[in-house]
Amino acid sequence: MFGAVSAHKYIIAFCIGVELLASGTKRWLSLVYIFTFSFMSALGIGVGILLVGGAGAADAGLYSVILQGLACGTLVYVVFFEVWKRSSGLLQFVCSLLGFAIMVTLEFIVEIAI
Repeated sequence: MFGAVSAHKYIIAFCIGVELLASGTKRWLSLVYIFTFSFMSALGIGVGILLVGGAGAADAGLYSVILQGLACGTLVYVVFFEVWKRSSGLLQFVCSLLGFAIMVTLEFIVEIAI
């Protein structure tokens, strides 16, 4: 899990750095943005560990469901309001719908296998 989170954060941090540089953001404001980005990751992981109490996702119960719902809602928000804002068309709609359908299908397959 550490490797996955680190790889994801590395890519996102690079993209944020490029955006800050390209937009000409003031240095002090860039530092505030970078600090906030890096601090929120650690804070989120810490809150997740505290709420789940070190138990696995299956044992965490209600807290795990709430946290997964927030994560899923964030993903859906980003797809619909950030990605589609830049370029919307039939191809983007079909690909997004196909991606969500694949994820739902995989969820049902995993649920049946358990």
